[in-house]
Amino acid sequence: MIVKQRKTLIIIQKKNESSPSLHITHSNNLSAEERNYIIKVSIEAIKQSNNYLDITGYVSHALNNYDNSDNWHCICGLKESFNITGPEKCGIAFTIGKYKFVIFKQ
Repeated sequence: MIVKQRKTLIIIQKKNESSPSLHITHSNNLSAEERNYIIKVSIEAIKQSNNYLDITGYVSHALNNYDNSDNWHCICGLKESFNITGPEKCGIAFTIGKYKFVIFKQ
């Protein structure tokens, strides 16, 4: 496994494995445990469906159950861009293979 970190960009690539690479482009106000859970749930969602609506629904539902709230939002697509502003916003943007995710809590 190769891990490279440049400012807010973290790239993790597994050599000689068929699993897609993970690129975290932004992470704000999340614990390592929350970040790892979000990535784990996102990978599970991709394995279950290739439909973006199913993927985002699965991720949002899992995160809302994780911390007993209805405040998590998930955007998934191929060419998404984003801007999350405001005080104390927590969120993460990353790519798993061809899927781009923006997940944030309001």
